[in-house]
Order: sequence, then C-alpha cells, then structure tokens
Amino acid sequence: MSEGTQNDAERVEKLILLCGRFADEGRIDEMAACFTEDGELHVPGRIVKGREKLGRFFGYGRTEETPAHLTKHILTNFTCEFEGDSRASTVTYFQVLQGTGLSAWGRYIDNVVSHDGQWRIAKREVAVDGPTTS
Repeated sequence: MSEGTQNDAERVEKLILLCGRFADEGRIDEMAACFTEDGELHVPGRIVKGREKLGRFFGYGRTEETPAHLTKHILTNFTCEFEGDSRASTVTYFQVLQGTGLSAWGRYIDNVVSHDGQWRIAKREVAVDGPTTS
C-alpha cells in the first residue's frame, strides 16, 4: 500500500467511525453528510436513496427529548480495498447497543468515493448477522 493510499485508508476509516458517532449523538445532518448527494442505504426490506431522504430516515422518531446517548455503535474489523484513486470498498463489523442492551450486530458493506479530496459513502448495505431485540 503506498503512503497516499494509507492516508486515504485512514480517512475512509474515520468517515465510517464518524458516521456511527454522529448517529449516537443525534447529529443527523452530519450523519447524512457522510453520504454522497445521491447516496444509497440498503437495510433489510428497504432502500433509501439521496442525502435528503437519508437524513429523514436517520432522524425518524427522534425528538428533542430523545436521549441520543442511549445508542452506541461499536465498529470494528474495518477493511478497505481500493479500486483506483477515488473508489474503495469497505467492510466494518458493527454492534448497536441501546438502553435495553444489544440491539443488532452485523456488517456495513460500503462503497465509498472521493471527490475533491473528500471521501463519502456512495452505497451502504447493512447486513444484519444477528437477531435484534424488539
């Protein structure tokens, strides 16, 4: 891996980690901004396309009284494979903890792109590997 590619891998990993942190902190606009304008989110049973729709999806059910701190994303085992200078595929294991305990676990399978030196998620597939609490 070249020095530039190592720096890009670190930037991509930071993007993935910040997306989880923004979710935990209820920073919905910043979470949506981790995606490209036409970014896609594939969750079981649903596909959401476009940053504006992603913001609404991420913010669904949140109010000023919603305690964002009760959700924690634990992200591990990050891997990144570059496809040229401006595209990469990543896999990150996740666990989502909520006030009642472990809510879900699985993998984020992301396609990321760089534009003007900024990495963004173009497509995220959420592969849930374990049961979720109801």
